Order: sequence, then C-alpha cells, then structure tokens
Amino acid sequence: MGTAGITVPLIQFKQVIRHWWYAQCCPKLKPMFQAVLAIITWELWKRRNAGKHEGSVSTNKVIHEINKKLHQLERVRYALMTNIPLLRLYIIQYFEGYKPIFITTRVTWQIPFHGWYKCNTDGASKGNLGPTSLGFCTRNNEGDMVYAMEVDLGVTTNVVAEVKAILQ
Repeated sequence: MGTAGITVPLIQFKQVIRHWWYAQCCPKLKPMFQAVLAIITWELWKRRNAGKHEGSVSTNKVIHEINKKLHQLERVRYALMTNIPLLRLYIIQYFEGYKPIFITTRVTWQIPFHGWYKCNTDGASKGNLGPTSLGFCTRNNEGDMVYAMEVDLGVTTNVVAEVKAILQ
C-alpha cells in the first residue's frame, strides 16, 4: 500500500529502458524508439543540472526540447522523406503509413576503351568498426582479368577499407 492508499508497482529505470528498447513497433520506427531513450535521459540530465546550478527549467521546456531533437534526428536519418510533422502522434502515424518509392537503374559493367585498363575496387567492413578487407581486379580492353588482389585489413572502418582499396 503506497502513500494515500495508492499502490504503484515499483519498477527500476533500467527495466523501463529495457521494455522501451525491446518494444514491438513498426520496424521503420525502431531506431527512433531506441534514440528516444538517450534523448529523454539527456534532457532530464540537463534539467537536473539547470535546476541545481541555474534555476529551474519547466517540464514543458523539457518536452519541447525532446520533441525538437527527435524531429532533427528524423530529418537527418530520413533525409529523403519530406514533410515530417512536428507533433509526436502525427510523426508515428506518418512513419507507419509511409511507403517508399524505389527507383532502380540497371548498371552494367562496360569494357574499357582500346589500350585502357579498368580497375574495380571494393572495401568492406563487418560492422563499422569491425573486421575489414579489400579487393580489386584489373581488366584489359578485351575484358580479360590481368590482375586481382585481396587484402585483410584487420579491425577498422568501412571508409578506411574503401579508401585503401582505391589506393591499392
């Protein structure tokens, strides 16, 4: 029995985070749901520090800052999606109803000009900082492979792998 006869189930902050992190939601919204935890925690921490050192910050200001940061994150993460609404309820409806339009372009490999060689490169990382490797092959103007190589780069990023593939 709690204060004033109100029973409140005790739940720890880490349990709230765990439930929120693993919440069942639209897959398009999963990264945003997970980002909400960090943003809310950050804004509460800022409010706590402002209250301790600078005076108080209103709850409405905290909510506004959370919404603003989420909207900015959505605009960056989903840059190709236009007209993302500002209000949380409408944002969820917007993402759940969003159907992307895919435009595909067929790309084919072309034989190099007479007397030229063509080098195709690729660098890849399993994770982004993770085990990486690069590979490339060079073909002559008849399409015959004249040289190929692969290199294990150890643990680094995909950008490093791509750049090193070009340098090789």
